[in-house]
Amino acid sequence: MTIVSLGLGFFLRGCIQLIWGSHSYSFFLDLPDITLEIGDLLYLSDPIWAGILSLLTFGLVIVFLFRTRWGLAIRATSEDQSKAMAFGINARFILMIVWAISALCITVAGIMISNFGALQVGMSYVGLRAIPVVLIGGMDSIGGALVGGIIVGICEALAGSYIEPMGLVGFKEVAPYLLLLIVLFIRPYGLFGTVRIERV
Repeated sequence: MTIVSLGLGFFLRGCIQLIWGSHSYSFFLDLPDITLEIGDLLYLSDPIWAGILSLLTFGLVIVFLFRTRWGLAIRATSEDQSKAMAFGINARFILMIVWAISALCITVAGIMISNFGALQVGMSYVGLRAIPVVLIGGMDSIGGALVGGIIVGICEALAGSYIEPMGLVGFKEVAPYLLLLIVLFIRPYGLFGTVRIERV
């Protein structure tokens, strides 16, 4: 399914480039300027807004999953699809809801990234950064995804600030995957993933 998804993504991107071209477009949201300057540190408005809206989206997803009946059905289906169907849950419809929620979250992420000034077809590669985030945090841990995202963000920032100036251009893009390998060697199920024991 992963290979099919990647292949479909390349196909759709090629179709979009064929129709609209591969040009970059200026994109800015008209948001209030909340730039902060604390001592020698300058926090620009756009990244702050990206962090605020990301946390807000994350909070809404958490509330939906743990405070609604649909969220209970989603968690039951993710735990054991066969048992969920035995209790009368329409697993196919639940999976459609999960895909819709995922698409909504990705849309918010794409808008926030585009708000940094450039909108282009090739931005889909940013979605690959979710792989180390999810695997480092743990596949079945929602809180782990948040912690994994923070860890990956810090890793990229440190690599871009201290390692790339030494001549290793592009190391910032590779650093999260190297960190992922280290974490998986130590904890194969991620930092907060549930260790599953299979009995033979």
